[in-house]
This record gives sequence, structure tokens and C-alpha cells, in this order.
Amino acid sequence: RDDIMVGLIKAVVFGGVIAVMGCYQGDRSQAGATGVGRAATLSMVGAAVLVLATNFIMSNLFVEIGL
Repeated sequence: RDDIMVGLIKAVVFGGVIAVMGCYQGDRSQAGATGVGRAATLSMVGAAVLVLATNFIMSNLFVEIGL
């Protein structure tokens, strides 16, 4: 039961991280196909790094609180 709850919490947080990163890079994108392509690449790379970092932090937090 706790594993399901942890999985659902992580899914929501990871979805938020990916959405925020995509919006941030999309807002900063330059005009034209090259600018959009560069923003999409930066968005995915940044989101992947942030998801890994967030997973590390959340895993340690859940271990500490006993979930």
C-alpha cells in the first residue's frame, strides 16, 4: 500500500517537473524552427536531470519518514 502511494506521489511530482521545464524553455525559445528545436532539446535534457535529482531527494525523504 505504501509503495503505491509513493509511486503516485512521485508520478505527480515528476509530471510537474517536466511540465514546468517545458514551459520555461518554451517561453525562452527563439523564433524559427532552430530556436524551437533547441528549446525542445534543452527542455528534455533539463527535465531528465531534474527528474533524477528529484527522485534522489524524494527517495531519501521517503526512507526517512518510513514510507
